[in-house]
Amino acid sequence: MFGCDLSRANLAEAVFYKTRVQMCKFAGAVLADANLSQAMVVDCTFLQADLTGARLHGADLSRSQFGRSFLDNCDLREAKLSACDLTRVSLRGARLGGLQLNGADLRGANVKGAREMTPDDFSQIRTDATTTLPNGTPGPYLRNSGAESLR
Repeated sequence: MFGCDLSRANLAEAVFYKTRVQMCKFAGAVLADANLSQAMVVDCTFLQADLTGARLHGADLSRSQFGRSFLDNCDLREAKLSACDLTRVSLRGARLGGLQLNGADLRGANVKGAREMTPDDFSQIRTDATTTLPNGTPGPYLRNSGAESLR
């Protein structure tokens, strides 16, 4: 898929397993419980989208925009979110093990209860005082603070 506009579409439980998607718009779309595992979804817009419970395991989501989206309880293990705009997203309870976040912006994001992140993962991202860290404390993330772990 290239250059599609699926803004505000209801794609709940859709299967995009190993699909290649580039420069598409999903602004305001509902992708709750969708399966995008192993997909290549680059340079896409997901502003204010609902991806609650989506399976994004091993997906390449590089350079995509997720501002103000809901990714609660998502499986993002081994996903690539390099240079992504994740400002003000909700990642509560998400599985984030092995996630590649080089240059991702999580300012204002809520990652309370997110699991499997390491201090090295957090050293690759931007956080600020409006970021809620996995243990529920406000950011910014400080190395060796333990804030990446659940209390």
